[in-house]
Amino acid sequence: MKISKKRTFTHDVPVLVPADDGHIEDTLRTTFNYVDTEQARIFDLTTQAGIDGFLEAIVDSFHDLTDDDGRAIPYTAELRADLLNAQYVRQALLAHYGNAVTKVKVGN
Repeated sequence: MKISKKRTFTHDVPVLVPADDGHIEDTLRTTFNYVDTEQARIFDLTTQAGIDGFLEAIVDSFHDLTDDDGRAIPYTAELRADLLNAQYVRQALLAHYGNAVTKVKVGN
């Protein structure tokens, strides 16, 4: 096992985007920062402020963003803030990160 001072990982996060009569399943390519147990303790995930801080800590960046016409959109701090403010994105990121860092090999 390689020991890294800063561990990051990039995953395609499934996001259910609200739409007329349901949802559209989309993908948000995200690079996450691994936050260990000691670091995670500072975030009170029962509060909005704690969840905000945790999301800021675990999300490094987003990739392959496009507009409605499929044209590439540059990644900016403002776009990051907008995405982290969208409830459906927040839910998808939190769920995916939790599964990613706690997944166990089948058979164990």
